[in-house]
Amino acid sequence: MNNISLLLLFLSATFSALASVAIKYSDRIFKFQIFENILISKIPAIFLYGAGFILYSIALKYASVSKAYPIMVSFAVLQLIALGGYFGEELNAKIFIGAALIILGIFIINYK
Repeated sequence: MNNISLLLLFLSATFSALASVAIKYSDRIFKFQIFENILISKIPAIFLYGAGFILYSIALKYASVSKAYPIMVSFAVLQLIALGGYFGEELNAKIFIGAALIILGIFIINYK
């Protein structure tokens, strides 16, 4: 796995994490209620997920799926923990231990 694939996986995870936040907190992100219809308010998330999917697809040209997907998910887990904290979600020891175990698993998968 090279630096290009890692960058693409990181960006893919970022777009996916932002899409999840856009779904959960659309009422707080779009404070001016531009999107009155609940379905229309999810359109930004659809575009973010789409961008993440495209970046992930490109990353697969440089990495195997058995390594790329766990790495992308680990990036997303860390980003979602940070974003959750930013939006006031409770962060406790179980969340951090779980994230650490996921990252440890990624290292084990990628160990040569």
